[in-house]
Amino acid sequence: MDPIKGEEEIWRSPELPDAYAHWVRNSVHHKNFYNDTYTFVLILRSQSTLAFGSHEFQTKEHRVCVLEPGAVFRHLDMPAPETVQVLFVAPESVELGRHEQALPRREGGKALLSGQLLSGALAELHDSLQRPLASALERQSHLAMLVANFVRLRSGGAGGNAVEERAVRRAKDLLHSEFRRSISLQELAKAAGTSRFHLLHSFKRRLGVPPHTYQTLLRTAHARALILRGELVCDAATESGFFDQSHFLRYFKRSYGMSPRDYARGRRVSVVVQRP
Repeated sequence: MDPIKGEEEIWRSPELPDAYAHWVRNSVHHKNFYNDTYTFVLILRSQSTLAFGSHEFQTKEHRVCVLEPGAVFRHLDMPAPETVQVLFVAPESVELGRHEQALPRREGGKALLSGQLLSGALAELHDSLQRPLASALERQSHLAMLVANFVRLRSGGAGGNAVEERAVRRAKDLLHSEFRRSISLQELAKAAGTSRFHLLHSFKRRLGVPPHTYQTLLRTAHARALILRGELVCDAATESGFFDQSHFLRYFKRSYGMSPRDYARGRRVSVVVQRP
């Protein structure tokens, strides 16, 4: 039988100094370590039995296991290779998220299993870390959303989650006036006069998309207007804050259903939709 080839990668980003990601594919390595971070594990493929402190449990695929600081993690049994996406977050970042949302602190050292609430945010953060052109705002937003969802889940959903409409308007104003440049989540929250976590929840609830997506759509709309005025596609992209043509082309087609050149020429593009 051929040996199983496992792969492990570490991703760090200067925009996320308090977190780093670990991508594990087809691992057969039994890990045993003291956990001193908040460790978020998206279980993609696993049949392992784990122990965290005195608690033993079976992995569940497509769920997120959260290991809180203060206990020893051990693989007890691994009958098949496992593939997981891991994110290590400094305790200070989680405590800041708890404080900003005025949520009660719970005793640590536990292992918690969660479903879609955390898996989506964790997968999106991993994806953004793998994309070199992902913005600081996008990566910071995904991390803040993950932490916000976790502390709410851990605290039983208690605490204030109302954000004044004025805060969202202030954030929008900054994005509209400075859409070309890179804006950090911290800067956006400061301009809005609220916490990062409150801003993210309120912004998406009121506008349907998170701030980084909103900024990208503003850039795309501005480029579209320049193209319709006769600007070259490459110039319109650069003047709108896109510094990579493939990045711009992908977002433009996603927004308007055709390439910028076809759009500029008024070309009709046929789209075949398969009916169920």
